[in-house]
Amino acid sequence: MWRWQRGASSESYRRTRPLLIHDADRNPDQFRTTWAVRDSLEICELAFPVFSVGTNPNGPTKFVPGCINHPISVGGITVSPGDLVVADADGVVVVERDKAAAMLPLAAQKAADESARIHDILQERALLPGWLDGALRTAGVLKDGEKL
Repeated sequence: MWRWQRGASSESYRRTRPLLIHDADRNPDQFRTTWAVRDSLEICELAFPVFSVGTNPNGPTKFVPGCINHPISVGGITVSPGDLVVADADGVVVVERDKAAAMLPLAAQKAADESARIHDILQERALLPGWLDGALRTAGVLKDGEKL
């Protein structure tokens, strides 16, 4: 059940609620915004990910003009038009547009390596990552001849 927010105009409420419900009915992968959202409990019940800067019990300001296709700042990070933004429950990554193409193969390799690592763990092989021994020795935690 959607609740009425004090200060929100009936026109904005009438337009926003059906749009969010309509998007949910189409089952989007996610909804991302650089604004705060309200009705967070109801949004959770919609069963699709919503990424925002936070929550706010009040409606948005409608008397300030906005800009389209201009850089914005989100959490102290500048996001420019065309930048690649990837988000999940653990966080958000912003890759500058001119660096995105070079990052995609690296990200694919990272995902493949992690998938192989998880497979090895499930098969009870190679339970310790290969880099761990060297890192512990470099840090002075393990001495020559010692093993985990």
